[in-house]
Amino acid sequence: MPRKGHVEHREVTPDPVFSSPLVHKFINCMMWDGKKSTAERVFYNAMDVVAKKSNEDAAKTFKKAVEN
Repeated sequence: MPRKGHVEHREVTPDPVFSSPLVHKFINCMMWDGKKSTAERVFYNAMDVVAKKSNEDAAKTFKKAVEN
């Protein structure tokens, strides 16, 4: 409980590649020891693989996977 009053929640900014707040939140949860660039590289490489294997957009496939 903060001494100086109520702390407002920050909005999650969208990521630069897919412009989706869900992707940015996922990358932040995937990050270990503050290594965000490594987590981004792993995620975006995985999205490239998904895009090559499927005919759909990688962002749509990711959103569908999270919903399931």
